[in-house]
Amino acid sequence: KHEEIKGKVYINELRFTGVRKDKGQAFRLATSLNFSDLLSIDSQYKREDADFHKLQQRLGDKTTTEYFTFNSTFHTDKFLPSEWGVNLPLYLNYSLKHNTPKYYPQKPDVLTGMPQDAPDEIKTINESIGLTTAYSKSIRSKNWFSRATLDRINIDYTISNSSSSTHEVLSQINISQDLSIGYNYNFSSDNFLMPFKEEVWLYKFMTNIPVVKFLTKPFFDKISNTKVYYTPKNMSTGVSISESDYSKIMRTLVEEELYSLDMHRTLSITHNTFNNLKTIYSLSVGSNLYHNMDKNNWSKLDLIKNFDTGLGIGGSESLSNTYTPEV
Repeated sequence: KHEEIKGKVYINELRFTGVRKDKGQAFRLATSLNFSDLLSIDSQYKREDADFHKLQQRLGDKTTTEYFTFNSTFHTDKFLPSEWGVNLPLYLNYSLKHNTPKYYPQKPDVLTGMPQDAPDEIKTINESIGLTTAYSKSIRSKNWFSRATLDRINIDYTISNSSSSTHEVLSQINISQDLSIGYNYNFSSDNFLMPFKEEVWLYKFMTNIPVVKFLTKPFFDKISNTKVYYTPKNMSTGVSISESDYSKIMRTLVEEELYSLDMHRTLSITHNTFNNLKTIYSLSVGSNLYHNMDKNNWSKLDLIKNFDTGLGIGGSESLSNTYTPEV
């Protein structure tokens, strides 16, 4: 059976002229300098054009990126006597990143021109600088007081300043400081008693009781070498203080500010009562220092003078016991 089919066929020929053939390039320059074990410097500059793309990409992201970093480490402890065993490095980090779109955000068909000629209002700029230092000791002191104090302390301090702006944000600045102090002490493993030894009166008494000795002697023979530790195995404590001063201004002149000053304290004690019984106690407490500063119109110095620990904002406490039976 033959059926008549009616229809239309359209043929459209498309031709492209003036196809964009913008070239993109990228390069990176890195340098590294070392002055013995005293000072090290690393820096890097990288740029990627708006039309640059990797082989696995069809198109670029239409944003020119310029990135610069500078990192340095200065070992100030090299000026101190080596027999002190003090570690006191100083780290300085700086970074700057510019993202310049190829087209204006509100006018996607208008080119912005060369990145150096484009106004900052359409760029995304991120800049940060940070300084970090730390104190610790790698050699134990001969003096008993120093061994129990300075040798056990670790101090870390960081201050950073970051700023950014976009086509929507006029200025965003965050200045932060972090200080942490920790103390860790390991007690001697010789701090124990052996109350069940054969030479001790308790063993002699319990194993010589008429009738009962047939039950107690096998038991005390088994535990005669048991060690009872009268000091913890380890104790560690620490306190950390974090300060943040944040401000943000939109290009519509809407402002936002946020300030915080918090403290966090920790305590951990590990005690092996016996060789096969371990007890761990942990305590963590957080507090808001700025609450009382704002409430009493205090300065930071007033907090120290009044030994004020701020408003408690949370904490945790745990106690665990682990017993490992002897086989």
